[in-house]
Amino acid sequence: MKADDIVFDKKNLYRQNISPSSGVVDLRNAKTARERKIENLEVEKEIFAEAAEIERDCGDTIHNVSKNTISRISTENAVYRASMFRRVRGTIAFTLAALGILLIIPAISFIQGGINQKGKVLGISIQAYQDLRGAEQSILANDLKKSGANFQSAARNFSLAKNQIKSANLGIWKIIGDLPVDTPINTAQNLLGAGENISLAGKCFNNVLDNFTNISHPVSPPMDTGYPTFTEELSISQTDINQTIFYLEKTNGYIQNTNPVYLPEKVKPEIENLKTKLPILISALKNFSEDIPVLLKVLGGKRSKKYLLLFQNNQEMRATGGFIGSYGVVDVEEGKIKNIFVNGIFNIDGQLNEKIIPPRPIQKISAAWSMHDANWFADFPTSAQKVADFYEKTGGPTVDGVIALTPNVIQKLLVITGPVAMPEYNVTVNADNFVAETQNQVEELYDKELNQPKKFLVDLTPKIIEKIYQDSSDKNRWIKLADIIEESFQEKHLLLYSRDEEVQKAIIKRGWGGEIKDTSGDYFSVINSNINGYKTDGVMEEKITHETEIQPDGSVIDIVKIKRINHGGDSEYYWYNRVNSDYMRVYVPLGSQLLEAKGHTWQDYEPPINYQSHNFKTDPEVAKIESSMVIDPDNGTHIFTESGKTVFGNWVYVSPGEEVEVMYRYKLPFKINFNNFVKPADKYTLLVQKQSGSLGSKFSSSIKYPNEWKIVFGNENFETILDRDKFWGVVFEKAKQ
Repeated sequence: MKADDIVFDKKNLYRQNISPSSGVVDLRNAKTARERKIENLEVEKEIFAEAAEIERDCGDTIHNVSKNTISRISTENAVYRASMFRRVRGTIAFTLAALGILLIIPAISFIQGGINQKGKVLGISIQAYQDLRGAEQSILANDLKKSGANFQSAARNFSLAKNQIKSANLGIWKIIGDLPVDTPINTAQNLLGAGENISLAGKCFNNVLDNFTNISHPVSPPMDTGYPTFTEELSISQTDINQTIFYLEKTNGYIQNTNPVYLPEKVKPEIENLKTKLPILISALKNFSEDIPVLLKVLGGKRSKKYLLLFQNNQEMRATGGFIGSYGVVDVEEGKIKNIFVNGIFNIDGQLNEKIIPPRPIQKISAAWSMHDANWFADFPTSAQKVADFYEKTGGPTVDGVIALTPNVIQKLLVITGPVAMPEYNVTVNADNFVAETQNQVEELYDKELNQPKKFLVDLTPKIIEKIYQDSSDKNRWIKLADIIEESFQEKHLLLYSRDEEVQKAIIKRGWGGEIKDTSGDYFSVINSNINGYKTDGVMEEKITHETEIQPDGSVIDIVKIKRINHGGDSEYYWYNRVNSDYMRVYVPLGSQLLEAKGHTWQDYEPPINYQSHNFKTDPEVAKIESSMVIDPDNGTHIFTESGKTVFGNWVYVSPGEEVEVMYRYKLPFKINFNNFVKPADKYTLLVQKQSGSLGSKFSSSIKYPNEWKIVFGNENFETILDRDKFWGVVFEKAKQ
C-alpha cells in the first residue's frame, strides 16, 4: 500500500459496527457485548497494522521528499538572492516534506483516547496528507485555484484532527495540560498544529503565485492589456508574504516544541532537519519582504529607471568580467521594459572628446582612456561608476545604475528559450553554439562595408528577451529564470550597481555587487586583464596553490603559485591561437610585505606620448593607485594599494601550448596570538574571491603550523573550484604541556 493511495475505508468501519461520522459503536445492533468486544479488537488490530504501514510507507516518502527538498534550502543559498519564484518552489516543496512527516501522527495519537477516536484521527490525517499531495500536483499543472483549495482543505483537516485528540478525553486533557512535563499527546498536538499552519502558509504563498498569473508583458505592448504590472502585483503580494511568514513562525513554534522521545526512530532525523531549516526559510522570506521596497525602486515602481547594460566578453578577460564589446541602455517603468537599445561600444567611444590618461597597462594598446577600457578596477562598484561617467562624457544621458553580464548568462537563458532563429544571418543560435557563433560573426562574418561587427548581438538580444516572456503564465519558466539569475549573481557572471544609496546597500547585502570584500583575516584574489591577447582566455586554464606557514612567533607567511596553461594553438579560430598577454594583479591583505616573486615578465613602463604637452587629464582613482605604486628592485613587481588591499602587479605571457607558473611569497600584516590566561586559542581564516566573469580556477590551500599547536576546528587542507567566493578557516590552541 502506498501512502498517497491510502483511503479511509468507511465501509469496513460500518462492517465493524463503527460509525464513520461519530466514531461510536452502533448500539442499535443486537450483538452481544462479547461479540462487539471481539469485533472491536479486530478493528483495533487493523488500525494498528494500517498505522504501521502508513508509517513505513511515509517514512520512505519523508526520506525521499525531504532529502531532495531540504538540500535545496542550504545555509549558503537560504538567504534570498534572486526572486520570489525560486522561493515559491522552495516553500511548496518544504511544505510537502513537512506534511509528509506529519503522517506519523496517527502512530502516536492512538496512545491516548478510545479506539473510535483513533480511527477518526487517522482518517482525517490521511485526508490532510492527500490534500497536500493534491496541492503539489495542482501547482505543477499550473492550476492555482485547485491548489489553493487543497491547501485550505489540508489546514481544515489538520485542525479537525487536532481537535479530535483534544476532545477524546477532556478530563485527561485538562490534567495533562496542567502537568509541567511533556507527554505523547502534547507532541501529537504540536505536530498537527504544525501541519495546520504550514498548510495555511502554503495557501498564502499560493495567493502570491496566483497574483502573477496574468501580469502584463514586460516589454511594453502596443496597447493596454488591462493586466496589472509586475510592480503592482509585487506591492499587493507583500501582505500575503507577511502572512506566510506569520504561519511559518507558528509552525516553527510547534515543531520546536515536539519531543523526539515520542517519535519513531526513523522520523527523528527529519524532525530535527525541520527544526534547523524552518528558521532559515523564515529568514529568507523576511529578507525578501524587506527587499520589496527596494525592488519596487529598481523596477521603476514610482519613477522610471534607466540602466546601462555592459556585455562583457570573458573570452577576453578584464577586471570585472571581460572586455566590453557592446553596451545597451534600458528604460524600466513599473516592471516593464519601455525601451531597450543595444550598440557596439566603439560607436559611442568615437563621440568622446575629453582626453584622459589611462592606467599604465592600458597604455600598451591605447594612448587615451575610453569607455571600453573603463572596467579596469576589480571592485565592480568603482568600475561601474567609471563606465557610467565615460558614457555620460560621450553625450549619453545620466543612468540610475549599471548591469554587467557575460556570455554565460545568455547561454543559460538559451536553455530556457530553446534555439533562436537568426534568418538574416543564416544561423540558429542555441546554448551550445552561442559563444562560438557570436565570436565568428563578430570577428569574421560581419558586413565589412557596414562595419558593425557587434550588430549580430544587437539583433539577437531583443529576440532572446521576447522568447523568455513568450508565455508569462508558465510558472516553471519563471522558476528557471529565477534560478539562472540567482546562480549568475553568485558566480559573478551578472553584476549590479545602483546610484541610489539604499538600493546599493541592498545589492551589497545580497551579494550581487561584485565588490572587493573586507575581512579581518587572510585575503586572496587573482585578477587577470587581457591586454592585446585576443580571445585567448577562452582556452586558458588556471591552477592556484596557496600555502600558509605560521612561524613559532605567530607571524604568517603565504606562498602562492599561479599556473596558467594556454590550450590554444590548433584551433580553427585564429583568435584562440595567440599569446595570452595578461596583466595579473594579486590582491592580498593591506600591509602585506612582498618577500619574493618570480615567473613573470619584467617590463619597464614607458608612456606612449607626452601627456602633459597634449593636455590630457588625470583620473583621480588612477592617480591615487599609481601614486602609491613602488617597483620592487629585485623582481620588478608593481606594489600598490587598491580597494583597501595590497596588490602585486606583473605581466604574464603564455604562448599556445605552453604553461607559466608565477610565484609570490609574502608576509601578512598580522600574527596568530595566544595568551593562555586571556586568549587560549586563535584562528586563521582565508577569504578567496573569484574574479568576476571567470569560469573558475582550480584552487587548493594548506596550512603549516608549529608542532606545539593543534587544530581544534577545521582542516589543514582545502580544495575547491573558484566558481564563486570561498571562505576557509581553522582554530588553533596550544597543546597542553
